[in-house]
Amino acid sequence: MTRIQDFGSFNAVREAGMAKLLPSRPRIGVGMGTCGKGNGAEGVYHAFAEAIAQQGRDVRLASVGCFGFCAQEPLVNVRIPGRPLVILRRVQTSDVARILDDLAAGAITEGLALCKIEEWDHLTSRIVYGQGYPNIPTWQSIPFFKPQKKIVLRNCGSISLRFM
Repeated sequence: MTRIQDFGSFNAVREAGMAKLLPSRPRIGVGMGTCGKGNGAEGVYHAFAEAIAQQGRDVRLASVGCFGFCAQEPLVNVRIPGRPLVILRRVQTSDVARILDDLAAGAITEGLALCKIEEWDHLTSRIVYGQGYPNIPTWQSIPFFKPQKKIVLRNCGSISLRFM
């Protein structure tokens, strides 16, 4: 890990982190918090990893932390460059092929969509993920999330625990 000793090294680390959040290819993040794992997220992650490898898909797969909605686990976030980050709910291993096929077609599996995030405050910077998907509600309009202001856990569910 790069040691931050001045503003220049801080910016370098920040830019490297931003590149992981906004890659130039589609990105899938599987929520691997306790509730996600308890509801099958590890199996979902491995199903994505296997399908991506077998099919040679150009998709970045990440293991991310908990986004905080335990009742909807396993949660998976999906992003096509220039478009909103979409949180999919109750994803099962049987959904993986359909999600990847939709992603390859430039689409999101709306039947599994919980919400979308068009922009997010990551503390070091505010990210605009993109606009679109008018049929998917924003995360702030979901009754569970509406009264929340994510502060301490603002990056959970979006930052990587590890990359494949």
